Amino acid sequence: MHAVLVLEMQQDFILEGSVLDLGETGRAMIPRIEKLLDVARERKAPVIYGNIYFVAQDPLFTMLPLDYCIAGTAGAEVVDELRPSDGDHIVTIYRMNAFLYSNLEYLLTVLGVATVIITGQSTNTGCLLTAMEAFQRGFKVIVASDGCATYKEEKHRAALEYLRPYARILTIDEIIDLLKG
Repeated sequence: MHAVLVLEMQQDFILEGSVLDLGETGRAMIPRIEKLLDVARERKAPVIYGNIYFVAQDPLFTMLPLDYCIAGTAGAEVVDELRPSDGDHIVTIYRMNAFLYSNLEYLLTVLGVATVIITGQSTNTGCLLTAMEAFQRGFKVIVASDGCATYKEEKHRAALEYLRPYARILTIDEIIDLLKG
């Protein structure tokens, strides 16, 4: 079974003028991810949101400027267009690797997922680290090349190239064809 992971598509990363606004690149992937989620739900493939939250007492606050995605703030919410539907799953993540300190592996296992489809931001951090961890834990991995984004196109391309030996790199339209086939 396939599952779609939607990583960190939260307001603080995506909305225009937000703390870490990815720009038009980030917003441009929203309709494509939305289309993929519609097909996944139609095909009864689990949809799992990995929402990153930061807590003021986290030691990372002393190393990185983490004044975004604070639990309980509007900026930590998923963008409206991609809001979870009934039956979707939400995993709280505390690091860029969605498996670290979360129940993601447990959820994938109990749902019978063999292949994870990764979408979201940021290609060169959250998507890359989660894809590598999924591969190392024995899952098949598909990364949506046009369903992930980061601040610089060259970093996006480099991350996808790095993942190529470990994951299938497909467009959202190719993934939809796979799910429908």
